Amino acid sequence: MADAPGLRPTPDRVRESLFNWLQPYIVGAKCLDLFAGSGALGIEAVSRGAESSVLVEQDRKVSEILREALKILGADEIVVHEADALQWVQGAKQPFDIIFIDPPFGNNLIEQSMLLLAKSGCVAVQTLFYVESEGVWQPEKNVEVIKHAKAGQVHYMLLKTAAD
Repeated sequence: MADAPGLRPTPDRVRESLFNWLQPYIVGAKCLDLFAGSGALGIEAVSRGAESSVLVEQDRKVSEILREALKILGADEIVVHEADALQWVQGAKQPFDIIFIDPPFGNNLIEQSMLLLAKSGCVAVQTLFYVESEGVWQPEKNVEVIKHAKAGQVHYMLLKTAAD
């Protein structure tokens, strides 16, 4: 998994900043970790008080490892879906409070994810989005940047749907 182009774990200091940003919103939140990989973002969200997390990971072996680890931990509030994230979103109906979008770099997946999420049942009025990108990423006009930072080559931001 780690050898695939564009894949890299979220650095610890970035994850620490993210969860500091999310502190006022995380307790009781329903979270979606769209490109789960190790599942670190969705799992940490639950460990910090989120009600639940859905992890979407297309790699079969990674999904199986995640499911087995969560079963051993008794983490019933975390569900793993083995699926292509973009395809999964198109059929999703459950609204989430926080959506993590941390795709492999170099594939224009943030833009595609945001467009599909806007058309899905995943986004509620107060949904927050965490986006991690390899360069400066400019969201659409209907999305407001709440926080933005950079660590090395990684740009990361917290967004919400802009009020009309």
